[in-house]
Amino acid sequence: MHRNKFALAALATALSAQAALIFDNGTTLNSGVRDITLFRSADDFTFGGSQTVVAVRFLISNTNGSLSDPATNFSGTVTYAIYNNSSGSIGSQIATGTVSGLTSTFTGITHPGSFAKINSVQFNLVSAVVLGAGTYWLELHEGPTLSTDDGTGIGWELSANTGNAKQGLASNGLPTGSINAELSFQLHDSPFGETAVPEPGSITLIAAGLAAMARLQRR
Repeated sequence: MHRNKFALAALATALSAQAALIFDNGTTLNSGVRDITLFRSADDFTFGGSQTVVAVRFLISNTNGSLSDPATNFSGTVTYAIYNNSSGSIGSQIATGTVSGLTSTFTGITHPGSFAKINSVQFNLVSAVVLGAGTYWLELHEGPTLSTDDGTGIGWELSANTGNAKQGLASNGLPTGSINAELSFQLHDSPFGETAVPEPGSITLIAAGLAAMARLQRR
């Protein structure tokens, strides 16, 4: 019995090592959004060590009070950019890309009063981005370019965390104005819709666990 438990524990440890979430900027504040159709918006994030960013998940709602579900007007296209940090502001660009064919999924949360739905959008980066320890900025914009305004009125949900994200009109270039708030997003080191490849050490643990269970079954 004890050996069975050991084998299962080894498997659980190996599988838990595959966790894809590497940064979480907090859940929705459920009190407002920042327009990412008319405006460009960015928020900072910090890694304590080297990480590979492969995918992003963020929360959206409508800026148009007459629309309750962002799925009805979301274009399905998001342009992103990752930047270095420069003394608390956005620095040089590291990577950018556009992803289309996206859908939004209702989170089960609505804004009080307006009952506007809060939806989740997730996508894989065009190419993985390897970042060292330090602070960086993530910009997300609804549309095929960072400066496009297609009039859909999609908003990026504010985060319950406190901070100082940046925003500016899409026509004005890089977002530089501080909004005294944070934006809700997560970063992942494995692609959505695919199975993560185990690290070599995790493969060894899995093999050891399976071998231990096989020996017990033969007995």
